[in-house]
Amino acid sequence: MTHRSLCPSCGQESLETVEMMQAGNPHTSDAFLPGRRAMLLFEEHGTLVVETEVLMLQGSNKPGSLARICHRLAEARINIDYCYCATLPDARNGLLILRVNQPRKAMKKLNS
Repeated sequence: MTHRSLCPSCGQESLETVEMMQAGNPHTSDAFLPGRRAMLLFEEHGTLVVETEVLMLQGSNKPGSLARICHRLAEARINIDYCYCATLPDARNGLLILRVNQPRKAMKKLNS
C-alpha cells in the first residue's frame, strides 16, 4: 500500500506534511494529508507514523546558498539529520527542508 492510495480518503481538508515509514519497509517518504486524521488513517492501515519537527526555509537559488546555511549551523554545533530542496532551475528562490537536532536553536542562529 502506498500513501497515494490513502489520499482519496482524506477529502478536501487542509494539508500538512506527515513523515511516514512503511512498516517492514526501510524507506521514508512524505505524505501531504490532514494532520491527526492522516496519522490515524495510516496507522489503521498498518503504517508507522512518526511526527517530526523540521525547518522550512525559503532562500535564494544561487550556488553557495546551502553552504552558507550549513556553515552557520555548524558554527552553532547544530547537526543536520537530513535536508532536501525544491526549486525550478530558473527560479530566484527555492525551498529548503531541514531536520536538525536543535530546531529552536537553529532558527535563532539562522534569523540572527
